[in-house]
Amino acid sequence: MVIKVIEQKGFGFVEMGTSEEAQAAMDALNQTVFEGRTLRIDEARPMQPRREFDRGGYGGGAGRRY
Repeated sequence: MVIKVIEQKGFGFVEMGTSEEAQAAMDALNQTVFEGRTLRIDEARPMQPRREFDRGGYGGGAGRRY
């Protein structure tokens, strides 16, 4: 088992030996309370590329409507 905690972000990753172990852990721990916080256990998804925003020119940036 490999564990990596991202403390500043409030989440972490656990790599399990088998998919059955992973599912059992997710079922057992999802929505439990740990140190006053409700845990949300999900299967990790591949990282998505970050969107680049328009940082200049007419209009100023993403999401603006005129």
